Amino acid sequence: MAKQTMDAIRQAELDAEQTLRSAQVQANDSIRQAQADAEAMIADARRRASETLAETRAQAEQDSHASALAAQEAVTREIEALRQQGGKNRDRAIQAVIDEIG
Repeated sequence: MAKQTMDAIRQAELDAEQTLRSAQVQANDSIRQAQADAEAMIADARRRASETLAETRAQAEQDSHASALAAQEAVTREIEALRQQGGKNRDRAIQAVIDEIG
């Protein structure tokens, strides 16, 4: 009977050790999986941030280009208006001189 009890205790210890090893393996696997998931999430977040930055940069460049074109067109219109006004002023001055002479 004592031998059976001792065998049962040894078997219980072996089972406990096996259960502990199995739990440790599962815990390590869970930790590795959690680390891999975290790394994948970080990589995905970086990729999305990089894409957003690229889109924002492209939009800023387009907006800047459109603003530059609009400013150039406005300056061109103003220059043309000033040229026309200068031509009218010149014509009036010439006419004034002709009227004075004539």
